[in-house]
Amino acid sequence: MQIKSLWLKSRSCAKLKGTLLDVAFRTSHITKVVGFGIGSLHWKSAMIQYFTILTIVETLEVAYRLRNPLSPSIELVFQDPYYDARDKFLFQSIISQPVRLVDDPQGFLELDKNSLVVTCHLPIDVPLLQIIADMFWDDRKNGPAGFICDKDYGHKQERYCIRDRSSPRVLEFLQDYSCEHFDDHQVERDFSDALEMHRSYWLWDVNYLWKPRTPERNTST
Repeated sequence: MQIKSLWLKSRSCAKLKGTLLDVAFRTSHITKVVGFGIGSLHWKSAMIQYFTILTIVETLEVAYRLRNPLSPSIELVFQDPYYDARDKFLFQSIISQPVRLVDDPQGFLELDKNSLVVTCHLPIDVPLLQIIADMFWDDRKNGPAGFICDKDYGHKQERYCIRDRSSPRVLEFLQDYSCEHFDDHQVERDFSDALEMHRSYWLWDVNYLWKPRTPERNTST
């Protein structure tokens, strides 16, 4: 497939792998990736987002198995109201890993301390991080291992309104996370021309927020 081939050869793909390998053992172990609003596979822009997520999964699996050859596969769960029967067929034909497509609110119920949340350009009326911050507010140590999400989360403001993605609670919740930027993740001209997309590509507009791994206690006496 042209899109997948272009992605795998791109500098942005190589940079993403490097970023993930750099933090793989500094962040909480990830056993599940949950995507919200990534889009229908009928859209070229969504397809490249799914191939990016597959690269994330495959890179982390390789890293984990270097330390533990028996490390299990990472689960893939996607929630999007636009999925239809054709999407389910396309997932089976394009993506080799098992994928679960779920309806709202099941995606939220899948979240735990080993989950990586991935989203991109969600409508403002979907307060994703506000919901997650509320879910784990009284048990923050068990909140998701990380987020790949829009940059406009986590900015301190004098005032907030109903159309803001963030909130004071989200800002405090995200203090537990470190941040990696993808500002230099652009795709080559032939790639962007083939996809009829902006060269900056979607990673340009998101951050990787990751929770530092808690040191294991030495139980030996």
